[in-house]
Amino acid sequence: MYFIIDQAFLCQTCAKPLHIYIEEAELPKPETNYTFSCPACASHLFLRSGAAQVIEAIPPNGILATRAPLTTIIVIDDEADIRDSMAALLQSMEGFSIRTCPSRDAALELLEQERPNLVIVDWNMPGMTLECFVELVRRRYGLLPMVLYSTAPNALAKANALAIPFMSKTDDPEKLISTIQQLCTIPHAN
Repeated sequence: MYFIIDQAFLCQTCAKPLHIYIEEAELPKPETNYTFSCPACASHLFLRSGAAQVIEAIPPNGILATRAPLTTIIVIDDEADIRDSMAALLQSMEGFSIRTCPSRDAALELLEQERPNLVIVDWNMPGMTLECFVELVRRRYGLLPMVLYSTAPNALAKANALAIPFMSKTDDPEKLISTIQQLCTIPHAN
Protein backbone atom coordinates (compact mmCIF):
# COMPACT_ATOMS: atom_id res chain seq x y z
CA MET A 1 0.00 0.00 0.00
CA TYR A 2 1.30 3.48 -0.82
CA PHE A 3 0.84 6.63 1.22
CA ILE A 4 1.57 10.25 0.46
CA ILE A 5 3.23 11.75 3.52
CA ASP A 6 4.02 15.27 2.34
CA GLN A 7 2.39 17.09 -0.55
CA ALA A 8 4.45 20.29 -0.21
CA PHE A 9 7.95 19.33 0.93
CA LEU A 10 10.74 21.64 -0.21
CA CYS A 11 14.28 20.32 -0.60
CA GLN A 12 16.40 21.96 2.07
CA THR A 13 19.30 22.35 -0.38
CA CYS A 14 17.82 23.39 -3.73
CA ALA A 15 14.27 24.41 -2.63
CA LYS A 16 12.65 22.18 -5.29
CA PRO A 17 9.10 21.17 -4.30
CA LEU A 18 8.89 17.41 -3.84
CA HIS A 19 6.02 14.96 -3.40
CA ILE A 20 7.12 12.29 -0.95
CA TYR A 21 5.53 8.83 -0.80
CA ILE A 22 6.12 5.71 1.25
CA GLU A 23 5.24 2.07 0.86
CA GLU A 24 4.02 0.45 4.09
CA ALA A 25 1.75 -2.44 4.99
CA GLU A 26 -0.36 -0.13 7.16
CA LEU A 27 -0.81 3.54 7.94
CA PRO A 28 2.54 4.86 9.26
CA LYS A 29 2.71 6.08 12.82
CA PRO A 30 3.16 9.84 13.20
CA GLU A 31 6.74 10.92 13.93
CA THR A 32 8.29 8.02 11.96
CA ASN A 33 11.49 9.16 10.25
CA TYR A 34 11.99 8.55 6.52
CA THR A 35 14.90 9.23 4.22
CA PHE A 36 15.14 9.95 0.48
CA SER A 37 17.29 11.75 -2.07
CA CYS A 38 16.28 14.85 -3.98
CA PRO A 39 16.29 14.03 -7.72
CA ALA A 40 17.34 17.60 -8.60
CA CYS A 41 20.42 18.02 -6.40
CA ALA A 42 20.95 14.49 -4.93
CA SER A 43 20.84 15.81 -1.35
CA HIS A 44 20.15 13.15 1.25
CA LEU A 45 17.09 14.31 3.22
CA PHE A 46 15.06 13.27 6.23
CA LEU A 47 11.33 13.68 6.76
CA ARG A 48 9.30 12.97 9.87
CA SER A 49 5.85 11.69 8.91
CA GLY A 50 2.71 13.48 9.94
CA ALA A 51 -0.72 12.72 8.55
CA ALA A 52 -0.69 10.28 5.63
CA GLN A 53 -3.23 9.52 2.92
CA VAL A 54 -3.65 6.24 1.05
CA ILE A 55 -3.06 6.37 -2.71
CA GLU A 56 -3.27 3.75 -5.45
CA ALA A 57 0.16 4.20 -7.02
CA ILE A 58 3.08 6.55 -6.96
CA PRO A 59 2.83 9.12 -9.76
CA PRO A 60 5.81 9.53 -12.13
CA ASN A 61 7.01 12.70 -10.37
CA GLY A 62 6.71 11.14 -6.90
CA ILE A 63 9.67 10.19 -4.71
CA LEU A 64 9.59 6.97 -2.71
CA ALA A 65 11.07 7.41 0.76
CA THR A 66 12.29 4.61 3.04
CA ARG A 67 12.39 4.38 6.82
CA ALA A 68 15.44 6.22 8.06
CA PRO A 69 17.89 4.37 10.27
CA LEU A 70 18.21 6.09 13.60
CA THR A 71 21.52 7.38 14.85
CA THR A 72 21.92 6.09 18.40
CA ILE A 73 23.74 8.05 21.07
CA ILE A 74 24.47 6.94 24.64
CA VAL A 75 24.74 9.71 27.24
CA ILE A 76 26.57 8.73 30.44
CA ASP A 77 26.33 11.07 33.41
CA ASP A 78 25.72 10.41 37.11
CA GLU A 79 23.79 13.68 37.50
CA ALA A 80 20.22 12.99 36.34
CA ASP A 81 19.38 16.62 35.52
CA ILE A 82 22.43 17.00 33.25
CA ARG A 83 21.86 13.58 31.66
CA ASP A 84 18.18 14.39 31.05
CA SER A 85 18.84 17.87 29.64
CA MET A 86 21.43 16.48 27.19
CA ALA A 87 18.99 13.73 26.19
CA ALA A 88 16.23 16.31 25.65
CA LEU A 89 18.55 18.43 23.48
CA LEU A 90 19.55 15.41 21.38
CA GLN A 91 15.97 14.17 21.03
CA SER A 92 15.12 17.48 19.38
CA MET A 93 17.38 16.42 16.49
CA GLU A 94 15.79 14.50 13.65
CA GLY A 95 16.82 10.88 13.22
CA PHE A 96 18.42 10.38 16.64
CA SER A 97 17.65 7.76 19.26
CA ILE A 98 19.01 8.55 22.72
CA ARG A 99 19.89 6.13 25.52
CA THR A 100 21.02 7.32 28.94
CA CYS A 101 23.09 5.64 31.62
CA PRO A 102 23.83 6.78 35.19
CA SER A 103 27.24 5.07 35.25
CA ARG A 104 29.98 3.74 33.01
CA ASP A 105 29.23 0.21 34.23
CA ALA A 106 25.61 0.57 33.10
CA ALA A 107 26.87 1.87 29.75
CA LEU A 108 29.06 -1.21 29.28
CA GLU A 109 26.01 -3.41 29.89
CA LEU A 110 24.04 -1.42 27.30
CA LEU A 111 26.93 -1.68 24.81
CA GLU A 112 26.66 -5.47 25.02
CA GLN A 113 23.11 -5.17 23.66
CA GLU A 114 23.42 -2.45 21.04
CA ARG A 115 26.03 -0.43 19.17
CA PRO A 116 25.53 3.31 19.24
CA ASN A 117 27.01 5.76 16.77
CA LEU A 118 28.42 7.88 19.61
CA VAL A 119 29.06 7.69 23.37
CA ILE A 120 29.01 10.93 25.37
CA VAL A 121 30.65 10.41 28.76
CA ASP A 122 31.13 12.61 31.82
CA TRP A 123 34.52 12.58 33.53
CA ASN A 124 33.95 13.07 37.27
CA MET A 125 31.76 10.11 38.18
CA PRO A 126 31.93 7.47 40.89
CA GLY A 127 32.86 3.92 39.94
CA MET A 128 34.99 2.89 36.99
CA THR A 129 37.58 5.44 35.94
CA LEU A 130 37.31 7.24 32.63
CA GLU A 131 40.63 5.75 31.51
CA CYS A 132 39.45 2.21 32.24
CA PHE A 133 36.13 2.83 30.44
CA VAL A 134 37.80 4.22 27.31
CA GLU A 135 40.27 1.34 27.23
CA LEU A 136 37.53 -1.30 27.63
CA VAL A 137 35.34 0.27 24.95
CA ARG A 138 38.24 0.45 22.50
CA ARG A 139 39.29 -3.12 23.20
CA ARG A 140 35.75 -4.50 22.82
CA TYR A 141 34.21 -2.22 20.20
CA GLY A 142 37.04 -0.79 18.14
CA LEU A 143 36.84 2.80 17.00
CA LEU A 144 33.44 3.58 18.49
CA PRO A 145 33.34 7.40 18.69
CA MET A 146 33.38 8.77 22.23
CA VAL A 147 33.42 12.32 23.49
CA LEU A 148 34.27 13.65 26.94
CA TYR A 149 31.54 15.97 28.25
CA SER A 150 32.65 17.88 31.32
CA THR A 151 33.13 21.21 33.09
CA ALA A 152 36.30 20.17 34.92
CA PRO A 153 39.10 22.73 34.43
CA ASN A 154 41.56 20.18 33.01
CA ALA A 155 39.02 18.15 31.01
CA LEU A 156 40.39 19.24 27.63
CA ALA A 157 43.85 17.99 28.62
CA LYS A 158 42.30 14.70 29.81
CA ALA A 159 40.41 14.31 26.51
CA ASN A 160 43.62 14.97 24.56
CA ALA A 161 45.51 12.42 26.67
CA LEU A 162 42.81 9.83 25.87
CA ALA A 163 42.66 10.89 22.20
CA ILE A 164 38.93 11.61 22.32
CA PRO A 165 37.09 14.84 21.47
CA PHE A 166 35.92 17.22 24.20
CA MET A 167 32.68 19.18 24.68
CA SER A 168 32.09 21.51 27.60
CA LYS A 169 28.79 21.29 29.46
CA THR A 170 28.77 25.09 29.20
CA ASP A 171 28.87 25.12 25.37
CA ASP A 172 25.79 26.63 23.73
CA PRO A 173 23.27 24.09 22.35
CA GLU A 174 24.02 24.91 18.70
CA LYS A 175 27.72 24.17 19.20
CA LEU A 176 26.90 20.92 21.01
CA ILE A 177 24.56 19.80 18.25
CA SER A 178 27.09 20.69 15.53
CA THR A 179 29.86 18.77 17.30
CA ILE A 180 27.63 15.75 17.86
CA GLN A 181 26.47 15.68 14.25
CA GLN A 182 30.08 15.77 13.05
CA LEU A 183 31.09 12.97 15.42
CA CYS A 184 28.18 10.79 14.33
CA THR A 185 29.41 10.83 10.73
CA ILE A 186 32.77 9.26 11.67
CA PRO A 187 32.80 5.63 10.45
CA HIS A 188 33.72 3.10 13.12
CA ALA A 189 34.26 -0.63 13.45
CA ASN A 190 31.51 -2.67 15.06
